[in-house]
Order: sequence, then C-alpha cells, then structure tokens
Amino acid sequence: DVPHEMSMYCGTFETAEHNGVWLLNSGMTKEDEQKFFSTANAYEAFYAKQMAIPFKGTLTFVQTDPVADPKHWGFAFFTAPTTFNVAVGQYGLKSLFDADNGPKHRKSMAHELAHYYFGTLVKPGSEFGHVIEEGFAEYLALKLTRSLEGEDAFLSLLKERVNSLKYLHNYKPFDQVKTENDYGNREYYLYYYAPAIFTAIEKEIGEKAMWQWLRTMALSQNDHSDYNFMADALKSALTDKSLQEKMITKYFQSADALQNAKNELGLN
Repeated sequence: DVPHEMSMYCGTFETAEHNGVWLLNSGMTKEDEQKFFSTANAYEAFYAKQMAIPFKGTLTFVQTDPVADPKHWGFAFFTAPTTFNVAVGQYGLKSLFDADNGPKHRKSMAHELAHYYFGTLVKPGSEFGHVIEEGFAEYLALKLTRSLEGEDAFLSLLKERVNSLKYLHNYKPFDQVKTENDYGNREYYLYYYAPAIFTAIEKEIGEKAMWQWLRTMALSQNDHSDYNFMADALKSALTDKSLQEKMITKYFQSADALQNAKNELGLN
C-alpha cells in the first residue's frame, strides 16, 4: 500500500553483480568492477553502522550517456536503491579509480548513497528542506571520505569547498531561509556552505552527539522536513542547553556563521 519510485531500463546492456550490488552498463574492466563492488559494499557498511539504519533494497548503479554534449560535465542522482550516473569519459563511473581525481569522484558516489537517509527517509517539505537533504548528504560523504580514504583526502576536499565559498554572496543564515533566493547561490549554499557548517558543529559537539543528531532525523522518516525539524533534532541530541543555544546562535542564526565555521576548522 506504499508507493515507490520506479527505475526502468530499456535496451540491451551489460550487467554485473557481486554480493548484492548490481552494475548496469558500467564500461569498466573486470578488475575495476571488482574494485567498485568492494567500494560500494564498504560505503554501505559504513553508513549502516554509523547511522544504525541499514539500507533497504538492492544497491544498483547505472551508467548512462547524456544526450547533450557531455565533454565537460556530468551529474548523478539517487532514487532508492539506484544511483544513476549521467556522464561519459572522465565523469563516468570508471573515473572512480582515476589516479588524480578518484577521491573526488568517490566522494560524489558517497553523496548519492547518503541520500538514502537524507532524501529517501527524510524528505524536504520546504525550501530549507533542501539544505537538510543536500547538506547532510555532502557532510556524510565527507565523513565517509575521512574514515575510509584518510585525513589528507578529507582535508583536501573540505578545503576546496571552504575556499570556493569566496564566490558565495548575498545569502542568509539557516534560520532565515524561506526561498531559493536566500541561498545567494544554490550550489554553493547546499553543497559547500551547509556541510562546512555541519563539520564545524561536529568539532564543537563531538562525533557521538553529531551521529545522534543525524540518527534522530533519519529515524523520524519525516516527509516534510524544515528548519524547525533540524533545530529540534539538534536540541534532542544535546542534553546541555547552553551548548544547544550556542550552536543555534553561532551557526544557525548568525550572519557570521561561515566565519565562525572557518575559525573552528582552522581554515581562514
């Protein structure tokens, strides 16, 4: 009695499967396919352990070619339990194991898988809901990178994001976001600003409380998430009321939230 999104594949494509993970039209060598399966299983296990919520469904990854000129772009999207990668060449799934850009591309894969928790279990119900959906997916991808790829890979990605925020202007703090115009720039706000703020908050409240905050939101399976939902979940994860107020004032309400985050992360 519960509706589900459908993923339909039309045509004749090569498929591969290992340990419950499927690949469709990957364009990879057999060796890279095995690396991919190991990576997908490791990512799934990391999220399931840290969130204490296992994935439901069979993880599937589909490589599909865009119909427009694909030389300099690509994108991916997640509709549980399938990730679609719309790109070719340097942006295709096989780029996950590129010597130079592999960590960045694997982080993108981790971002899409994180949408099981923020995007599938927790759905946006307001404009701010997209901050929750994309910001926490990117934060989780950075957490996974730190744990599985190492500190250097994590710091490189985090610094790149924080440095790029010099291009973000005319935006409002979390508690004032009502329309898309309040982002200043949607991409920078959702994928760069929000995860930087969340990473700074983690440094102040600790990993244990941070994971509790994320679990509280995911377990609610809220299908109309908004700013108050996020703020209330943080308060429930923190027993220290003075710390609650400090985090909300410093990072949710302040016009200086980004600078506060830079100071906390040592990334000025």
